[in-house]
Amino acid sequence: MAHGKSWGNMDYFLYNTDGGQGRFQVLIKKSIAATSGEYTFGEQLGKLKIGDILLMYENKRGIVAIGKTLEQWNGKAYKTPLYYIPGIEFPEGASEYRIKVNWFHDISDSPFSIEEMKKHIGYIPRGAVKPFIKWRAEVKKIIAELMHRNSVLFPDDIPEKSKGLPEGAKKSVLVNAYERSNEARRQCIEHWGYNCQLCGILLEDFYDSYGSSFIHVHHRIPLSQIKKSYIVDPIKDMLPICPNCHAILHRIESDNPIGELRKIIKKKAGKSIHRKTYNRQ
Repeated sequence: MAHGKSWGNMDYFLYNTDGGQGRFQVLIKKSIAATSGEYTFGEQLGKLKIGDILLMYENKRGIVAIGKTLEQWNGKAYKTPLYYIPGIEFPEGASEYRIKVNWFHDISDSPFSIEEMKKHIGYIPRGAVKPFIKWRAEVKKIIAELMHRNSVLFPDDIPEKSKGLPEGAKKSVLVNAYERSNEARRQCIEHWGYNCQLCGILLEDFYDSYGSSFIHVHHRIPLSQIKKSYIVDPIKDMLPICPNCHAILHRIESDNPIGELRKIIKKKAGKSIHRKTYNRQ
């Protein structure tokens, strides 16, 4: 049995789907990462340990999913493939090697493109399973952007009671809002950090790697009220807030919903709340 090399508590790898033609969905549905060929290709899976993060890379498309390894490679060579197509990608006598992966974030509808990869790290790593060592910090930023891309683009800044907007219009507004505020969002988080500024929770502490570098950003002034000429101040106009607090915040009908929710949280949690978050205005 092969053992994964230790790179620390959590490491980041690029995993190449190899199959092409959009068949990576098979990997996502079966919750696996797979390689084939000589035994050395299987040994590439031995680099991984439980909890490592994989960026699934599809040739000519870019990053299409984010996953977390659930086991160490067992060293087995399977003659019946789950992923590769027999007779085409999987000739007679070939072997398939695989490992269990929770592909928890499918971004194939809006992949992180090859051009974006080159912009962030300058190149595309080659091989089936390649660790990010030099670019570790940059890859964490990429993951944060990918999580934000698909997880925050829902009606954050459109009141629940808004009427007369078809679903398509909502999506258009939200995408435009993201494009306008992505840099402001980055600056906001850089200043405040990833702790919720209402309840104090750090999602990574509670959800492990699933919550890593993830937080919603609340616009104190609704985007629907911001005109093109308005310049958003990332520190004064925006605030990192966890999804739960964010959802409740939009249900509070008040001139000062943040203040109202802070009163409720203080009353319920008392001293257990991170007081330092309340001192930031």
